[in-house]
Amino acid sequence: MLKRPTLRLAATVVAASAICALGAASASAVTAGWSGRIGPVPRAFTNAGPSVTTVSFGASPQVQTLVAWKGQGNAHIFYEASPTIGVKGSWSAKAEIPGAASTQAPSISSYRDPNGRNAVLAVWRGTGGLIQYAQGETKRGQVITWTKVHSLPVNIFSTTDAQPAVFFALDKYVAVVAYRGPHDHIRYIEGKPSRRGFTWSTSHEISMTAVASSGPAIAEQQTSTGHGLIYVFWKGQGTNLVNYSTTTDPIAPSGTVNWPAPTAVPGSQTSTTPAASALGAHGTGGLMLVYKEQHIARLDYQVLSGGTWSAPLPVPTSNTVFAPAIVRNELANTSASGSGVIYFHTFSS
Repeated sequence: MLKRPTLRLAATVVAASAICALGAASASAVTAGWSGRIGPVPRAFTNAGPSVTTVSFGASPQVQTLVAWKGQGNAHIFYEASPTIGVKGSWSAKAEIPGAASTQAPSISSYRDPNGRNAVLAVWRGTGGLIQYAQGETKRGQVITWTKVHSLPVNIFSTTDAQPAVFFALDKYVAVVAYRGPHDHIRYIEGKPSRRGFTWSTSHEISMTAVASSGPAIAEQQTSTGHGLIYVFWKGQGTNLVNYSTTTDPIAPSGTVNWPAPTAVPGSQTSTTPAASALGAHGTGGLMLVYKEQHIARLDYQVLSGGTWSAPLPVPTSNTVFAPAIVRNELANTSASGSGVIYFHTFSS
């Protein structure tokens, strides 16, 4: 069996202990507090949602938060990193993924590449709706060196008009990219890391009934040691409900994955792409879903624990009209004002 990326294992351990020591979520998690609004991220301005992941730079064990966004006045993709998002002056210099341009929000996820280095995979909607990507290896001093821009395998099913999502499975050494493809079906494709690139499978529909009016979000909840459930969420077509489907991890080869018929999250009402992440060390806690509330410039959240969804509750002081992003207990969103700055909220149980 292939091993899970050690970076993500280390990231969850440090994030859980250094940030908030979440532990396993339970019914009490839904009544837990949110921090006040943190930020803004300096030099970050966007007219789309942000993307976040955790990453270590070079050989350092310190886990940092990496946030990426598309430019407000152009299509370039920028990023900054911080070891302590609430401390002024902790953010790195603003940097850009060379050659990357998009009309939609990007998606980023971290892993340890076959060279044994801490790395990041960024994906975005590129020219003509093709899904493009670049791999970045991290170095000391909050530096990332990027490969040239590549496209996922090109065919009649490989384009999108919405933001894609990327996630590294916790129990198999593989990247999973999900996107809204032609005819609005949610599709997925698996990428096996190879040197600083990937060997991609053929893309497949999650389900004939997985039809969306937004891009997708991906998250994983660990159910036992070496086993988990991968969730793909999206806003349903012809409805304001958040829908989702799941599959087991270690994930099967693309095309043989068992995706059950989509299920709606009870009580959810949204107008944008949702965001999701498992809470707790190693992703063993509850699964948090966050989305922009329909008709209101505010974020709501729900927690899946023990097979039951909590009722929707507002994220205090959140204010946005764009899709949010979340990694573990760190939630990022773009302000609803014309400034388009990025703020954070942290969640603690």
